[in-house]
Amino acid sequence: MGTSFKQYLYEKQDYAKIKTHLEYHDTLNPKLWEQNKLSQRVSEALERIAQEFIEFLSIPSSSVSDIIITGSNCSFNYSKLSDIDLHLIVNEKNACPDCPGSFIEDCFKAKKNLWNKDHNIKIHGYPVELYAQPEGDNLVAAGIYSLRKNKWIKHPSNNAELVPPSFDDISVKSKAGELMDQIDAAIDDKVTDRDSIQILKDRIKRLRQSGLEKGSEYSVENLAWKTVRNNGYLDKLDNYVKNLDDASLSLED
Repeated sequence: MGTSFKQYLYEKQDYAKIKTHLEYHDTLNPKLWEQNKLSQRVSEALERIAQEFIEFLSIPSSSVSDIIITGSNCSFNYSKLSDIDLHLIVNEKNACPDCPGSFIEDCFKAKKNLWNKDHNIKIHGYPVELYAQPEGDNLVAAGIYSLRKNKWIKHPSNNAELVPPSFDDISVKSKAGELMDQIDAAIDDKVTDRDSIQILKDRIKRLRQSGLEKGSEYSVENLAWKTVRNNGYLDKLDNYVKNLDDASLSLED
């Protein structure tokens, strides 16, 4: 009997050993949700965190039109590795009328990275990841919930037909395994060429974007990106790049 191409990949590349750490549930995370609404204690805690972030950004509260949560913990595919993605929806002109072009977005990104690096805030064990998102930006997500309105902007679907037969599908593991191998190779070979590293980072970013653009959080591409992240490879690559940058700016004796 002949061997299928998928089975060949499975055996040849040994991707069967990859753990996706992906999960799917019939209900929303009970640590955060009560009767399809965000728990009041959780909502109040996230509101306090958001207010601290607004002060850290040094923008007027009136420029924030909404505060939302999204991501896996706003859907049915949460796991112990999931974050709580907390987004401030910001009117950029009100936040900084005199800021030119994309300056304020770059500033928000820099401050967001600094905040998330210096804080380790958790809600029921789940890290809170802060973002400042301009009004009008298209956010592709399975679920979006407004803290200000205390209601769903987009309710996630738990339609089983939208979920792949298995999160351990070889297509997911194959795509993830290839990227993980490339990250390992770049680090093991001590690659210092910034263009080569940026190409790799862009490839990883496009993988997720192409999956989300298909309109499904359960696309092979998005699940592969989550597998790379869940196995610590995004942090591994980021840390390698930071060490390269530090080394290039350092002066040895």
